[in-house]
Amino acid sequence: MKKLIAFILTIKNSIIKYYRESLEVENRPYVYFRLIVLLSVVFLVIAHWYMTDVKVKFRVGYPAPLNYYAKVETNYYDRDATQKLRDEAELRIVKVMVRGGDANSKLQEKIKLIDNDALNEVFSPELVKVIRNKSKKEQRKLSAVTIDLLKNLSLEDSEETAQSRAIWKALDANKHLTRSEKNIVFQMCEGLIVSTYEADPNLLENLRDNVSQQIPLISRHFEPGDLLVAKGTIITRDLKHILAFNGFRETKFPYTLLIITFLVVYIWTFFPILLEKKLEINLPMSKWLYIATMLAIHWGIELIACRTVLYRCFSLVGLTSFLFLTLQPELSYNIVLGSATISLLLFFEYDSCLLAIISATLGYIILSRSIPFVRRSVIWFRVATFSLFVSAIYMLIFLPLSAMRPTFELIVAPVISALFWAIWVVAGLPLVETIFGIITPFKLLELSSMSQPIFKRLQLEAPGTYNHTLAVANLSESVAEQLGLNALLVKVGALFHDIGKLKCPAYFVENQPRDNNVHDDLSPVMSAKILISHVKNGYEMAKELKLPSEVCNLIIQHHGTTFLSYFYEKAQALNIEVEKKDFIYPGPKPQSKEAALLMIIDSVEAALKGDTSGLETKDDLYNFIKKIIASKIEAYQFDRVDFTLKDLNTICQLLADNYVSINYSRHVKSISELVSDKILKNEVSNAKNVVNATKAAEDTEDVADEL
Repeated sequence: MKKLIAFILTIKNSIIKYYRESLEVENRPYVYFRLIVLLSVVFLVIAHWYMTDVKVKFRVGYPAPLNYYAKVETNYYDRDATQKLRDEAELRIVKVMVRGGDANSKLQEKIKLIDNDALNEVFSPELVKVIRNKSKKEQRKLSAVTIDLLKNLSLEDSEETAQSRAIWKALDANKHLTRSEKNIVFQMCEGLIVSTYEADPNLLENLRDNVSQQIPLISRHFEPGDLLVAKGTIITRDLKHILAFNGFRETKFPYTLLIITFLVVYIWTFFPILLEKKLEINLPMSKWLYIATMLAIHWGIELIACRTVLYRCFSLVGLTSFLFLTLQPELSYNIVLGSATISLLLFFEYDSCLLAIISATLGYIILSRSIPFVRRSVIWFRVATFSLFVSAIYMLIFLPLSAMRPTFELIVAPVISALFWAIWVVAGLPLVETIFGIITPFKLLELSSMSQPIFKRLQLEAPGTYNHTLAVANLSESVAEQLGLNALLVKVGALFHDIGKLKCPAYFVENQPRDNNVHDDLSPVMSAKILISHVKNGYEMAKELKLPSEVCNLIIQHHGTTFLSYFYEKAQALNIEVEKKDFIYPGPKPQSKEAALLMIIDSVEAALKGDTSGLETKDDLYNFIKKIIASKIEAYQFDRVDFTLKDLNTICQLLADNYVSINYSRHVKSISELVSDKILKNEVSNAKNVVNATKAAEDTEDVADEL
């Protein structure tokens, strides 16, 4: 028992701890993402049940959703209809009245009240009003006649109808009353007689039972095709059995499916979060809300489409297109497959998983952001191509399995869908970008345009930095394409990575005249502060320009936490007491491959602009670049980036090839050099001819000796 209590307390503490952690700021995006997905799934389960079951299947106690016709010959006793008739018959009998044992004494008391003119205590207000409208003399006359009639009337063993006839007989014999007065007297007598009766509930119940039992059970017979239940008829238990006998199914609220789907979705929502941590991409809240919203829209469209159209991959194509164009390919792949698994639970489409694998795989190949997008038309073409491929595979696989004949509609539907999604994705990406702050290929293409004011400023105020930026951007894009990274993002990051130098462009060597370095007259500490500040300044300027967070991250990370060794050594040489931390960039270190690649290329390009003596061959360049990368690794700059040795070797090779082709020579030989070179070549040629002739003579002599 103690172990059980301890176990329960442990679970309780774990739940409390989980919810406390959920309230922390860094966990809120995951909570909101999970909450939106779970609420969407609950709503869709209920909506699917309502659309597919409630509108087709019957429920006991509710109107029939449609007309049900007999499938087989059916006979049954309609107990509900019979009971309804019996109830109606019983309701016709209101009550059974019997005369009480003290009827005469009650009647005598009523007569005394009339004699005392206490009419209100004996008759109804309406009858009293009629009597009071008469004169006093007429009232006394009416009361006297009523009293005389009642005194002479026997109440023993007499039916009410017989007494009524006796009263009218006596009134007809009275010649002193008008017809109106006779009616009033009759009502007065009738009211007094009725008051002597009382209801008997036992007799009433027995009478009702006798009447009810006299109505036989209603028998019904249906031939195949006859109307069993009309639309709108309340479904009873008897009708339920008849409908079930004919193969019609009853609908019930899907409690079990709701619980299972809720648990599956709750568990699945952890996988994108774990994948995010594995990829170390740290998605902001806006992206988690974007993912949850896209999933909800996808399932909503699928709910409508799966019952109305034959082309079921319509919604999946849209989800895959948007995710692969805006998120990391690995994360998008996981989400598309997960959405298909949940669709299987929601809509019972058993081929959705295979279709999702096809869609996710083709999306990875065709729509991955690692493949560069150079124009809007390229995006449009790729989405249309992707949609057509998915449609073609769908037609080839599922139509033969479903034994459906290819019709004109089935062939045209995929083409129309492909064109629709191509147009909608191109139109919808800017909308997604505005609502959720998601970086899209369109935004990157816009930012990569050199017509932006910031680049014009850079060209005019810091021409050296501008040329350096262009060189780094072009190299970064080409290398990123080879590595399968987001080439357009790296290019944009490279274009903006040094905009912070606009704060004081003259303090950076590439913008200074030759042999006129302003840092020669500054203290090493001040020089280091100026150089280090360009990263922070660039980050702040990027925020002012409202650049996407991914681009801002490349700016702040492109120097990592590297060390300005030149100025530190200069301070030591000048015997200035300094701290090493004053010569280190604040970071953070590169958090992605794109940021690490930008760091490498920025360092290589800057280094090769310096003293390049001794770098005459491709191997020299390769080794030089390799040393720069090795220095970054030794400084632990790539701790959060999973570059492989193959990736680093590829970077070295590509950069070496690029710089060999860039650093060509414009030297042209003079005429004297050409002449001397020609003479030298002639002398060498003559010497070779003499050697060859001598060797041929020796070979001839050897052959003669042998003969």
